[in-house]
Amino acid sequence: MSAIMFNAEAAKSYDDGPRRLVPGYVFFQNLIAQVLASELKDDASILVMGAGGGAELMAIGAARESWKLTGVDPSPDMLALAEGKLRAAGYAARTSLVPGYVTDAPEGPFDAATSCLVAPFVPDDGGKLDYFRQLRRRMRPGAPLLVVEGFVSDAPGGFDRYMKSYMMYARLNGVAQAMLDRAVSAQASLHYISLERQKQLFDEASFSGAETFFQALHIYGWIARA
Repeated sequence: MSAIMFNAEAAKSYDDGPRRLVPGYVFFQNLIAQVLASELKDDASILVMGAGGGAELMAIGAARESWKLTGVDPSPDMLALAEGKLRAAGYAARTSLVPGYVTDAPEGPFDAATSCLVAPFVPDDGGKLDYFRQLRRRMRPGAPLLVVEGFVSDAPGGFDRYMKSYMMYARLNGVAQAMLDRAVSAQASLHYISLERQKQLFDEASFSGAETFFQALHIYGWIARA
């Protein structure tokens, strides 16, 4: 997986950034919690990849007070941010925070897993497929995996069209030019794929029934089953 990390300075501003940069950010956090609530039992265990910052853990934790949560993130500063939110909300006792990557996640098996704004950090040179296979092996048969990411058409000019939409959305949400410049630079270093390629990765990693459940501009939400 990419070595890109969120340091202490980035962690401090993380709550503000995604809300203004990622279409539907708050909505899809809550939607994920609602989907899981419709699928899982009261004693479910849920693996949350890229959990630093805590937004997803907070939304899921609020949906069912008996769920056990495991959050994994490579950034200690982001995990510290998540830990503070969880403790303030009273969710810390039922949440485990694990520093590292998917290979550092507990074996489970988990009743569900989520991966939001994570996979683009992983190159599609075998790394993405291994990422999804590592998730699959930690999940119970039939467990839902919810993935939310930006997707870019592999047709000519696909990335340019993506970036045009990305920058306009940010500007209309009042993102300062300095923050936007940093975000655009980061986007250029990520490893986006097409919707068709994501479906292929699900198939190759032994997930079934993959379908989209959310879309806001270039951001799509997928649900697939282990």
